[in-house]
Amino acid sequence: MVFLPMNAPFPNPPPPAQKTAARTAPESPHALPAAAKPEIGLANAGKVKQLLAAAKGKVVVINVWATFCIPCIEEMPELAQFYKDRDPKRVEFISLSADPLYSLDDAVKPFAAEMELPFPIHVLDELPPDDLLGVLGAASTGWGGELPATFILDSSGTLKKFWPERVHLKDL
Repeated sequence: MVFLPMNAPFPNPPPPAQKTAARTAPESPHALPAAAKPEIGLANAGKVKQLLAAAKGKVVVINVWATFCIPCIEEMPELAQFYKDRDPKRVEFISLSADPLYSLDDAVKPFAAEMELPFPIHVLDELPPDDLLGVLGAASTGWGGELPATFILDSSGTLKKFWPERVHLKDL
């Protein structure tokens, strides 16, 4: 588990030059075709609010993760399966990456392609954990920024479940 301070943006991993070869290697031959690759963009507080508003009336599963977090990497295949199996009319899945912005092209995009992630990914843009809790209405969790973290909001937007650790498909 990775711990992050409450009032600070998510930390930066080593600069790109120090990243491991696995993160800078060419895309896997099993990567999704270009047309099937997920949308990857930035998300500040306004964007997260917009995503939640668009999911109004649905159960919302929000996962916060990073490419430098081992438990986050381990849970990705199960989250991808959940995304594929869910009823999109009733359940929305929001993936929030805590990777630093400079790693969008050299870590997040290659990771998404290698893992064949089917869902859109929103890289948090200077949104500290305590601010994210406010946007999610999840201050009661006491979440301190540990990664991974998964929140489930019911169809009225009320927090129903929270995991400050790796989540499993059977739990969702």
